[in-house]
Amino acid sequence: MDTEIIQINSNYDFAIMVAQKAVLNGDLIVFPTDTVYGVGCFYKNIDAVKEIYHIKTRQFNKPLAVYFSDVDMVEDFVKDYSPTLQVLCEEFLPGQLTIITEKNRRISDIITSGQNTIGFRVPKSKFILDLVDEIGYPMVGTSANISNAPAAKTAKEAFKVFNTKLPYIFQDDTGASGVDSTIISVIKEKVKLIREGALPFEKIKNFLNI
Repeated sequence: MDTEIIQINSNYDFAIMVAQKAVLNGDLIVFPTDTVYGVGCFYKNIDAVKEIYHIKTRQFNKPLAVYFSDVDMVEDFVKDYSPTLQVLCEEFLPGQLTIITEKNRRISDIITSGQNTIGFRVPKSKFILDLVDEIGYPMVGTSANISNAPAAKTAKEAFKVFNTKLPYIFQDDTGASGVDSTIISVIKEKVKLIREGALPFEKIKNFLNI
């Protein structure tokens, strides 16, 4: 199986249709985000989730991220949609931020490596937001790379890594910053920086007055 690169901007509706069909069929796809390219699948398909680990040679003790289409979807999959979590979502999402918080039972432990938390994103990327919205449920994913290697910043870089390993790479090299998302945890109203990234943590601290 040769991997096909589909230009998103050439026929947007066609790209969404192909991506939706592939994801619901249990396939992995590579897609652009507002940071780096990602590789992902439908969150309910545990075999596909496991395949992400396989093709990336990623250890199973490293959780995957959950992609939501909007802030409203967040509340359906977290254990405690606290006031702090809510205002952070409303202020910084969609955006270059991953938030770790306690999950509810709708998210499989395979996705979270047995942990009771999830890391979720609502990226500022029209394609992935529209795709998740069309599916009606979250996607699961991570950066498009072999584990511990640099993340793909272009479709060409992703193709070198994943050709023959999945059916489609969806290309739009214009919206990515090339810098990984900032990761914070929000547990019981306590906010902690996990990884500095595209969104300065100082901006979050100033917003919360902490």
